[in-house]
Amino acid sequence: MKKINLLCMLLIIMAIPVNPVFAITLGVQEDMPFYVYTDNNSKKNHFVPSGWMGDYGAVKINQACRNNPYAGDTCIEINYTGEPTRGSGWVGVFWQNPENNWGSKDGGFNLSKAKKVSIMARGAKGGEMLEFKMGGITGKYPDSDTVGIGPLALTSEWKEYTIDLTDAELFYISGGLVFAASRMDNPDGFVVYLDEIKYE
Repeated sequence: MKKINLLCMLLIIMAIPVNPVFAITLGVQEDMPFYVYTDNNSKKNHFVPSGWMGDYGAVKINQACRNNPYAGDTCIEINYTGEPTRGSGWVGVFWQNPENNWGSKDGGFNLSKAKKVSIMARGAKGGEMLEFKMGGITGKYPDSDTVGIGPLALTSEWKEYTIDLTDAELFYISGGLVFAASRMDNPDGFVVYLDEIKYE
């Protein structure tokens, strides 16, 4: 069976009719680096992991994990069991602004100064398969663009992964990051760690 890119699936699933006239309020361009996550409860953090998708009952996120963070005191731990709790065969979580915003609220940041998103990541064992994306929120207040990478095989050591934003339109982003993973790629689930997620 031909493998379907999960990020493409997400875009199809989230696609709903969008008013062609933006209802957004453009803000000033944010200074870089602009963090999605640097440390638990840091004032530098933006966006909330509140957009649960697919078999979301099979995943838990701990933003206060102290198991060998890349920097600071904490990192993000993602524990995915691989169970098809909703029969989807995949799981994804959006970091949104504000919390639970699927495009119904005016919460986008102007990230036009950014050239990339950098993500520090490692797997508990190595070989865990994930995809990362920024943007993609639709609705009344849609994101101005979306760009993704993957699927990627993580290593057991910290490694930087980047999403190139050179040609992206970043004047309105409320979906700061999304990770996605399929049960086909990870039949036994996984434990992975993320840290120092930032636009720069």
